[in-house]
Amino acid sequence: MPLTEPQLKIFNDTARFRVAVCGRRFGKSFLAIWELARAARHPNKRVLYVAPNYRQAKSIIFDPLYEQLQKRNWIKKVNQSELTFTLINGSTIELRSADAADTMRGLSGSFAVLDECAFFDKTVFTDVVRPLLSDQEGGALFITTPQGQNWVYDLYLNAETMDDWSSYQYSTLDGGQVSAEEIEAAKRDLDDNTFRTEYLADFTSTSRLIYYAFDRKINIAQLESKPKTIWVGADFNIDPVSAVVGTPTPEGFHIFDEIVMYNSNTHELAEELYTRYGPVTVFPDPAGSARKTASRGKSDHDILREYGHLVKAPRAHSKVKDRNAVVNSMFRNAAGEARMFIDPHCKRLIESVSKHQYKLDTMVPDKESGYDHLTDSLAYVVDYNYSIHKKDTTNKPKVFGHF
Repeated sequence: MPLTEPQLKIFNDTARFRVAVCGRRFGKSFLAIWELARAARHPNKRVLYVAPNYRQAKSIIFDPLYEQLQKRNWIKKVNQSELTFTLINGSTIELRSADAADTMRGLSGSFAVLDECAFFDKTVFTDVVRPLLSDQEGGALFITTPQGQNWVYDLYLNAETMDDWSSYQYSTLDGGQVSAEEIEAAKRDLDDNTFRTEYLADFTSTSRLIYYAFDRKINIAQLESKPKTIWVGADFNIDPVSAVVGTPTPEGFHIFDEIVMYNSNTHELAEELYTRYGPVTVFPDPAGSARKTASRGKSDHDILREYGHLVKAPRAHSKVKDRNAVVNSMFRNAAGEARMFIDPHCKRLIESVSKHQYKLDTMVPDKESGYDHLTDSLAYVVDYNYSIHKKDTTNKPKVFGHF
């Protein structure tokens, strides 16, 4: 049951606490399964796998872990609702959620895998996981893509001064599952910070700015020709209702107008769009298919359609992090290409993308500043039209098999 060489190096390390910072598709989940199985082979142990949330814990590792344990006849009982495996030797493997970390308080454990832990609050480890390992002097594997120089970066540096810590950093290419050609293609599709973070596993040091790729000298430009096609991104907050108006170009996307209406509603936004441009294509907040911010019991999307506008929206929101990455890649990708521009008269949008920040020590956008309304509008239209929706055709390793 061989691992790849980088995975094997991490697996064979005897340090009590190991930090593995790896690029996407490195094989982190595959390694996690090996780690959990090794720890649980000893009788009467509690082994924990902690993911950012319940859905990730279930979707990432439950099925492949079940398959491998069942194949080896290790399983005595499975509780699917609790995501717990009881083994024939009396040990348990429990899949847990970081956003419900308090449910682990008071437990005793022998080993823990903290997957994508850069997206946890640090107290999940310091206040919950670390104490539960103490009475058994248990170890832990932190395995994640980086998220700036946050608390995981501090753990990564522990190896420089502490004997019971070790650290590893591997790129996507090091994992051996993604070709160099695909990585070069991703470099063209993504902004530089996202590429370095997701593929190079680089602790990119950035400010709290969400749209760090925006450059006033490059991304502010007048639209020279009359738009033939009009796309609108819309956010349905009552105070204010907001929209950005742009057109697709050979280079990418050019925003040439903005709408901010205080103490307003979707009817007034739909009417204003029609008055200015006639029927247009609107890419609104997906939640507007159900949410009602106007009278007569109709959804925001229905109201837009009443005025003749074509509505295009996914069924559900994409992740905020992913939407923001698409916007950044349009402002400037990792190859240095700018594909999105804002007309100089869109002053409020320019101010918003220049100043919108994450809350301190989090990846949660600040909603108190008021800069989120126009940037959300921008993200909806850009994410719908320019995000990467490629089918995953990369070769995937067989669990407990050689890639």
